[in-house]
Amino acid sequence: MDESQLNQADAQQRVDQIHAFESELAQLQHAGVITMPVEQQQAVFQYHQQLLPS
Repeated sequence: MDESQLNQADAQQRVDQIHAFESELAQLQHAGVITMPVEQQQAVFQYHQQLLPS
């Protein structure tokens, strides 16, 4: 496996991690386990948008 494939695998792992986090956060919010102010939710969303490819 060459370096570009490793980098692509690392990038895909990060994308999967972000999606898993977003899914779990939504479930926790829906269950009433956690609440986040809208400003924090927007900050997390914007941060993830900067990391994810368009």
